[in-house]
Amino acid sequence: MDVDMEALRKKYSRPREELVAEAQAKYGPGGMGGGNAKDQTAKLTTEVIMCAMCQAHGVIKKQYGARVIDEVCSHCDGEGCFVKGQKKASQDLKDKVREVEALIADCEDLDQLERLDEALKARTIPALDAVLKEYRLARLDAAEKAREAAAAAAAADVPPAEAVPLE
Repeated sequence: MDVDMEALRKKYSRPREELVAEAQAKYGPGGMGGGNAKDQTAKLTTEVIMCAMCQAHGVIKKQYGARVIDEVCSHCDGEGCFVKGQKKASQDLKDKVREVEALIADCEDLDQLERLDEALKARTIPALDAVLKEYRLARLDAAEKAREAAAAAAAADVPPAEAVPLE
């Protein structure tokens, strides 16, 4: 099989302006090939700060008698690194995130799953409160409907389905 070198050169040797225009059309201005690579690398490295207490391990070794014990770093709470410009999450926010993550694990409706995911991505207490309130109201409505059905069944002297003995 003979390779046509001239066809390969023609295919891969295009003017730089054409290549840049193609890259900008594909990745957007400032994407691949746009901007200075050193500036982008410097920006990325200055945004993440390593914890000075645990050297980004998240654990501090402490000697207790003859033993060495690993303790979670109290300076970074075991994270190891800080992202510049972001503050630590409050305990209230962490608890709400856990609640929403539990709802996501049990969710079967795609629309509800998307709303929960958007609230998690927002990373704000009001966004999480909104979806948690919606879930709690739905749960209260379901409980109210169950009470009404039980009351209607009791009024009609029909035993509820759970109370019927199985034979």
